[in-house]
Amino acid sequence: MQKLMFAAAFLSLSTLGLVMACDAPADDGGTEGEGEGEGEGEGEGEGEGEAGCGDGPACGADELCTSLFEQQGGGAAPPSCYKTCTAGAACTTKLGITGTCQNGPDGAVCLSESPLNGVCGNAANATCAANASPLCVTLTDPANPAASVSLCARLCTPATPATCAQATLPAAACGCGDPATTGLSCSDDVGLQNGDGFCAPTSAVADACGADQTTGILELCTGTQNCDQATGQCIEAPPAP
Repeated sequence: MQKLMFAAAFLSLSTLGLVMACDAPADDGGTEGEGEGEGEGEGEGEGEGEAGCGDGPACGADELCTSLFEQQGGGAAPPSCYKTCTAGAACTTKLGITGTCQNGPDGAVCLSESPLNGVCGNAANATCAANASPLCVTLTDPANPAASVSLCARLCTPATPATCAQATLPAAACGCGDPATTGLSCSDDVGLQNGDGFCAPTSAVADACGADQTTGILELCTGTQNCDQATGQCIEAPPAP
């Protein structure tokens, strides 16, 4: 199986009372943070002036173009359309997910909570559940910088799953803990350029893997198992030659 390797940027939800702050280490994220801040800042200003929302189309009559997330190093992440609602009430996001109406910087909008390895960020109208991760990681394919996805992630080093290379991250976002207690193991199906993988529920052979289009969760194979892209199931990795 071909491993997917990504560059990473880190988002924090600090405009609301929900804190998902993390400081990305300068050697891994400093350059990315500067590049994203310059490019996204210019693009947002031009796009909003032309009645679009960030890089997307204009919002609907019951939607608001806003950003609830900050990039590493400061500055708002690219905005997206959120459903407007009554603060404190149950609501449904633009993706059809049940959420809670939160007061944002530009008005009350609907925000859902995602589990571990579920989508998050402005485009998903979602933050990370408290028991999932305090970290929303934006993954960008270096071969296709325009394509990115943000996930609620706990990072881990495959050789030592209780740790991660991103040593300055919040403790709850670094390492999988004791699998017997957390039910999590380290997966290298998807990895960062620094070698970190992602914690995921410990998998078994023939478990489903890949992106679940219904739940928005990236299901990963852990330990010595890999995701067979042909079948969408976990298989034991062949021994190294």
